Amino acid sequence: MILEIVKQAVQIKMNCKSECSLISEAEYCCACARALKETGAPDRVWQEFREASKVEQAREKLTPYFQGKRGEYAENPTMDRLLKLLVQCRVEGAITDEIRKLMQ
Repeated sequence: MILEIVKQAVQIKMNCKSECSLISEAEYCCACARALKETGAPDRVWQEFREASKVEQAREKLTPYFQGKRGEYAENPTMDRLLKLLVQCRVEGAITDEIRKLMQ
């Protein structure tokens, strides 16, 4: 997997006018890290994210946080789209060591 391509895919999906879902564990983790940075997430949320071994665990912990932030970013189409992608994501799978590199 090429990490730079994953980052570019997430960026494209944030700016895309049409619906396009996150399709891999790597895209989900990259998008999470980006959203957590942009929203100034507290350390406890970052810790929950980094402790997850599966995307399903991360989604369970982070989806309520991202849902709560959507209202704050309603006037920012790019961030609103990113948060919507994360809230609606249905990706499942393991978070590998390679994917963890995207969780910075």
